[in-house]
Amino acid sequence: MKRVLRLTESELIKLVKQVIQEQDIIDFESNIEECFDIIPRFYFGITTGRPGRWDGGDLSFWNKNEIPELDDEEAYHRFISHLKDTVGYEHDGKGGMEYPEMIISDDCFDYDNPPSWKELLPYIKQMYYDTIRKKKMESQIQSLNSHEDAMKLAKQMFAGKSKDKLTDIVNKLSKKYNIEIPLNIRRRLSDSTLVSQINKEIDLMAPDEFDEPYDYADNILEKVINNNYSYFMNRLSDDQYYEMYDEFLEYIKDNFADIILDYWADVRGFDFE
Repeated sequence: MKRVLRLTESELIKLVKQVIQEQDIIDFESNIEECFDIIPRFYFGITTGRPGRWDGGDLSFWNKNEIPELDDEEAYHRFISHLKDTVGYEHDGKGGMEYPEMIISDDCFDYDNPPSWKELLPYIKQMYYDTIRKKKMESQIQSLNSHEDAMKLAKQMFAGKSKDKLTDIVNKLSKKYNIEIPLNIRRRLSDSTLVSQINKEIDLMAPDEFDEPYDYADNILEKVINNNYSYFMNRLSDDQYYEMYDEFLEYIKDNFADIILDYWADVRGFDFE
């Protein structure tokens, strides 16, 4: 006989409120620009006013009211340091934040169970660099003499090839198969991110288990694709899926397999030459 669970009226109301609240919370992993919009709006906002009566944004407090360059690592560390102070990072002694709403919209997390600084940091970093790119582009466009010149620049920036091989192949395949690139995939579209994912799988899979270096590389790359990019291809029919998977895998092999092969050779004491 099945046991019947009986809830009191107050317990039922509490449960319903909890379900409604969870449904209303926006998934910040899939809505980065919306959930972290305080970064371009406030932390990159020009500071005005005077001591004791500051107004505007916080840019002067970490970069003298100037948009930093993309390769300025010191500026990035100043930004992170300022951000930690603002959100009250580790004030609770547990690696949490006293004021998480100062970095992520309160529509995007549960106050009773807020995300940790570690969970948010990858998205904070992405928004930081995306904001710099957008600010620099806006500055370039504003400096042009005409609307036509501005449109030409914008088209060049968006139509031109990316420096990242991974971005190029995913954009190419999405166009070929007429599918949209999900936000969770866009966040992984960089050579450095892929290399990081490869290194992670290398740590989990020892070269000693494989006598052939190419078998080892195949296994590593298939793991990387399945763990990070399969959702991108799962929208396709079976025939298209396998066709696209093979094309994606071959491209990754051609451009990134040498990292794995070199590691296998170092561990096994093998010289390919």
